[in-house]
Amino acid sequence: MERINGREHRDDAMASIKYEADARARDPVGGCCRIVLELDQQLREAEDELKFVKQLLAFYKPVDAGVLVNGSEFVAAVFWQCSAGVVGLFWLFLLL
Repeated sequence: MERINGREHRDDAMASIKYEADARARDPVGGCCRIVLELDQQLREAEDELKFVKQLLAFYKPVDAGVLVNGSEFVAAVFWQCSAGVVGLFWLFLLL
């Protein structure tokens, strides 16, 4: 603590020490390390979910929006893009 310059940095360091001590008291084995690992896992899951959603959006994006004049042409284009059994997946997401 003596090597830390400035009051603001010392306050931050003290708050960090208190947080780590409280985490160690609540979880003697994992402490802060377990909290960091759990948050890292949640972040990776959220990134994977975002990647999946972006892939779905790119898949269902019309190829050429200028060609699609009315709704029936749009539906035809969507079903054309949804070949090989992916239509079921599309409807599954709509029902959820």
